[in-house]
Amino acid sequence: MYAVETKMRYFKKWGSGFIIPLLLIPHLILSQHALRSDTIAPASIYSIGLATHYGFVFVHSKEVKNTQGSKPWGIELDFNKQLLKNESWDECHCFPRTGIVLSYFNLDNNDLGHSFNAAIYIEPFINPSHRVKVSMKGAAGLSWLTNPYHETTNPENKSYSMALNAYLGLGLGVNFKISRKIHAKFSAYYNHISNGGLKDPNYGINWPTLTVQAFYLINPAPLPLREKDKNVNYKNKPLRKDIILYLTQKNDYAIWGGGFAVSKQISGMNALTLGTEVTSDHALEKRMEEDEVEDKNYVYAGLLAGHEFLMGRFNFSQQIGVYIYKDNDYYNALYQRYGLMYSISKLLSFGVNLKAHGKEANFLDGRIVLSLRGKKKL
Repeated sequence: MYAVETKMRYFKKWGSGFIIPLLLIPHLILSQHALRSDTIAPASIYSIGLATHYGFVFVHSKEVKNTQGSKPWGIELDFNKQLLKNESWDECHCFPRTGIVLSYFNLDNNDLGHSFNAAIYIEPFINPSHRVKVSMKGAAGLSWLTNPYHETTNPENKSYSMALNAYLGLGLGVNFKISRKIHAKFSAYYNHISNGGLKDPNYGINWPTLTVQAFYLINPAPLPLREKDKNVNYKNKPLRKDIILYLTQKNDYAIWGGGFAVSKQISGMNALTLGTEVTSDHALEKRMEEDEVEDKNYVYAGLLAGHEFLMGRFNFSQQIGVYIYKDNDYYNALYQRYGLMYSISKLLSFGVNLKAHGKEANFLDGRIVLSLRGKKKL
């Protein structure tokens, strides 16, 4: 009886914040569709989706061993449009689906509590001309969790110490057409929650799920028949040169830095990167003061190599870094970076980037990127 009353209190406390958007968003989507109702071929296909998730918590560190055996389950509402414009095809050789997801997860653990998530996503279809379509989905947003770490009331929760956290998701799905207006999708999904190192403890929550999803298409239409241009020679694509500035804070102390990177496109959706960065970490400086380190050198530099998924205006990157200058023993030599950027123009982009050492997040930064492109080779 107590468990039921507790869940009802969670619903009353947090549920209203999700009900209002649920009522408004379908109205906005239908309104947008109405504006395009006089066109022969829509610029986008609008749809509403409902999904169920079931999975397990990945125990990635001994500090979060208390989450072992947890089986999270969740429900998700998806409001989206599939872009059909020629510009979308020209940018990524696909007709991507973009949208907003609102989800709830019961994390099946008294220490972890419940999670309410809101995120934007992009989902390119790898084989858009087939009846059974394969898609890859990348999402980023915010998560509100109900039971953060507290030294007296919840000391066992080392996964998160703030109610508001960053949410990231990555999935691979198979899409089926059931009828003209009903589509279905089965997918494997990886969910991650972390505050990016803003406040400790912050070991994060990682939970893979299997997902079943149904879509109702508001204005169904056939996808335009397009074929990839086999004459494109990516060897002639000029290098993209990025000047990067980033800023964040951890435990109320600033972390800032900058870098330079080059990117070489090798296919319609893929590019390889190489870069370098320098960081001034004042949260590390504070940690050194607490540890009574005499020579407090909190500046470090790294060399990075990685890969980018080019999805129209969105860019999802993964990089492996190695420190080439680090005058302290707080971190291992290797680290990783995962980024999601949005291009305002060919010159300017902004987004977020997560830095991690192995399984532990170091910090999440906001960044601005200035991109320079050379002239196309003849």
